Amino acid sequence: MDSPIKAAIKKTFLYRWLLPVYRPLADRIKAKPLSDPLRWKLVQEYGEKNAYKCLIETGTYLGNMIDFNKNNFSTIFSIELDAQLAKNAQERFKEFPYIKILQGDSGVVLSQLLPTINEPVVFWLDAHYSAGITKRGDKETPIVEELAGIFSNLKQKFVILIDDARVFRGQNDYPTIKALKKYVLEKKPELHFEVADDVIRIY
Repeated sequence: MDSPIKAAIKKTFLYRWLLPVYRPLADRIKAKPLSDPLRWKLVQEYGEKNAYKCLIETGTYLGNMIDFNKNNFSTIFSIELDAQLAKNAQERFKEFPYIKILQGDSGVVLSQLLPTINEPVVFWLDAHYSAGITKRGDKETPIVEELAGIFSNLKQKFVILIDDARVFRGQNDYPTIKALKKYVLEKKPELHFEVADDVIRIY
């Protein structure tokens, strides 16, 4: 229940004028991103909690997610659109035969890779364009294509973690959280969908 002061403010013109500005700002504050080490740890925790030993990442970038988790999973695939970033990661992890860096559009590569996977998977989906040295594909984010590839081609159990929930606002090829949830549950009504700490979690 609102306090008397808050209730009074809600009746003013100023409140109605500020609401469209305040709400997105409040959402962004609420969805404060995790630090990189906490993101990497989150992936580890979901793997350990479910006893899943296969990690599939989209958006390799510098390879730090892989480096943190290289001893936590027995099989790791990472897909990177940019050829140079993929080459750098291949060189970095060349001494680890269970780590495979695949270059290409993750929406396409996942559909080719997943029929060969015969164990449960933790997915970390982070293959979006973010300026700098990252490469932009046909879209700023291939998230819908990635999910379609997972739902159509993977027969094993999975956990899907999607980074940067705060940018899913219906702009720049990102669906809204509401639209994404609707899509997921229409495809897989048995799944659980939640957002916490700027990470979308589907399992």
